[in-house]
Amino acid sequence: MVNGRKFLQRSCVLTTFLFLASLPSPPSLLATDGEDTVETMQEQTEAANRALGAKRFFVMPIPIVNPTIGTGLGAMAMYLFEGGENAPPSSLTFGGFYTDSESWAGAVGTQTYFTDDRYRMAGWIGYFDVNVDFFGIGNEAGDRGVAVPINQSGPFFAPSFLFRIADNLYLGPRYRLLTIDTVVDTTGLPPGHPGENLPDSFKVRSSGLGLVLDYDKRDNRFYPHRGSLLGVNTNFASESLGSDQDYQQYEVGYNLYTELGEEQHLAWRATGCFIGGDAPFYDLCLFGGEFDSIRGYVGGQYRDDVSLTTQLEYRWRFYKKWGLVAFGGIGQVAPSLGDLTTDNILPSAGLGIRFRASEEERVNLSIDYAVGDDLDAWYFRIGEAF
Repeated sequence: MVNGRKFLQRSCVLTTFLFLASLPSPPSLLATDGEDTVETMQEQTEAANRALGAKRFFVMPIPIVNPTIGTGLGAMAMYLFEGGENAPPSSLTFGGFYTDSESWAGAVGTQTYFTDDRYRMAGWIGYFDVNVDFFGIGNEAGDRGVAVPINQSGPFFAPSFLFRIADNLYLGPRYRLLTIDTVVDTTGLPPGHPGENLPDSFKVRSSGLGLVLDYDKRDNRFYPHRGSLLGVNTNFASESLGSDQDYQQYEVGYNLYTELGEEQHLAWRATGCFIGGDAPFYDLCLFGGEFDSIRGYVGGQYRDDVSLTTQLEYRWRFYKKWGLVAFGGIGQVAPSLGDLTTDNILPSAGLGIRFRASEEERVNLSIDYAVGDDLDAWYFRIGEAF
């Protein structure tokens, strides 16, 4: 069982980092029939570069409605460039946000594709300062709904380099560094609150290496009609690399997309998160975050060493640029796989509306209303939840 100090760090860091990492990238892969070849990719790349023309720099405001960090505004500036011969367009992105909880972050990232898209380099470097609620660890803590306000701040750095080892399959190393200052505000809270055994402030550094595997057969990265996506991320934090604690993280996500008819599609996502060793709380498995895409929960209210989720979404574009979605899912967190039971299942359901902002790339503006176990929330994003 992990202690309370471990738990505090992940809520804001993952929310901040994954929010920035999920900002839309350039049209790196255009729609295909799922049977990509090098020749097809070259044709797509040439078409993309022609479409880009002289327009290489973009600026985009991003409204934020998030039950974890509040309501506010983000912005993204993106510069597109050719990273290599016969490769998709690469990007250099500057992003940041500020919300009414006085949370903010700024980052610079890149998605670079090299010759024939045989190599891919990606990564983010930035700084965050966010105010969130700490509920504790495990289902019981989440069910109580009693939280302690915390502030977390610090720099992050997370580069990766992937090699194409087969058609649609990429594998490569990733490094991740987080240095997090945490301040706990227990003013006026009664005995037994989640932060009772925590120091008023502390700093934790996590430094780790891992492997990333992507197997991508989607026909479009923004709004797939068919195909699948398998992603596996690992992180091995070690004192030998400068980390304060030794632990391991394993995340597996699988998406499947099916056509039901003209402008009607089903999207299914399943995720698993597993922690080994003495992980800090910010690197525990987080329910309701960007990784599992479950809506209707405050990110960080439920977290533990293991989480499993699954959800299904029906998508229907019913009139020109307008569409509707209906979604539902379940999941849970636990200290171990053996502790997963049907008694602790967390449900999620909701409806959403879509507006097609880019017909060529299938990019939607999305608004969702979701209901969880004891919360309802609105979500605004560019693109889909998964």
